[in-house]
Amino acid sequence: MSCNIETRIESESIRDAIISGKARELIEEMIKEFYLMLDRKKKDKNGKSIDIYIPHEYEDECIDEMIKFYEEFLETNNQRLLCIDFYKIISWYAFLISEKMYKIQKSNGSKNWISIIKYAVWIMLYRIERTKNITIPEEYQAQIIAMVVREIQGTSNFGIGKNGFYMLMLMLAEAEYIDVKADN
Repeated sequence: MSCNIETRIESESIRDAIISGKARELIEEMIKEFYLMLDRKKKDKNGKSIDIYIPHEYEDECIDEMIKFYEEFLETNNQRLLCIDFYKIISWYAFLISEKMYKIQKSNGSKNWISIIKYAVWIMLYRIERTKNITIPEEYQAQIIAMVVREIQGTSNFGIGKNGFYMLMLMLAEAEYIDVKADN
């Protein structure tokens, strides 16, 4: 994974980086970008209004959970913190927020939590499509959303969790075009 200069941290642990304030600041900036884009995107491609509401009390709670999970992730994978990855933050944050909201909303039938997943997929793919000058087919976008939804609903045999969601987006972001004709 490549780190741009704005996200480079190089720390032994996320806890050390959090203590210095740099990591939390970067995470909060990425989440702020998520919310700014959310405010701009009020309609989907078909012009249908997108109804997304994220309770403010979930924000700090999910950032704290994400930081704790990030530290466990680094330790489990025997990695050091080099930078804060946009795709990791947005995919994990959207997953954690949606998971919390699903637990509360499943009894009243609200599907607001699914809109968060849709939006997170949209913002990450939007960034990938703009930087790579590619288009991800809508049927794949729909399948990614459906798999994350299934995971949160507890049907993990047919779902994709927060790490799979992150790796899928990272893989798309880091993929390079290869001209097969030039290799022959």
